[in-house]
Amino acid sequence: MAEILEKHPDNEGFEVTSRTGDLVFRLHIVPLCKVSLATQGYMLILNDITLLADYRRELERRVNERTAELTLSQDLLRKEKARPMNECDLAQCDEEHRI
Repeated sequence: MAEILEKHPDNEGFEVTSRTGDLVFRLHIVPLCKVSLATQGYMLILNDITLLADYRRELERRVNERTAELTLSQDLLRKEKARPMNECDLAQCDEEHRI
């Protein structure tokens, strides 16, 4: 218990996963002396945050996917800008920007 308390102060919760990996909980460890006349022991509070963890993983997946798409688009744009323009490109560019 001392090792856990060292890593996780009693005023902060932390995530723990079930052995099967399908449930995620926020664990708060509260010394009993803070909530009662007892001087020894701890109260463990578990909140099921499985749904929130699932949402977070989905959002992280989407962010990673969109970041990869953006990186690819930026690379293509850089390559396009670095490519020398030929006469056909210049003619097309002139035509697109005529008033």
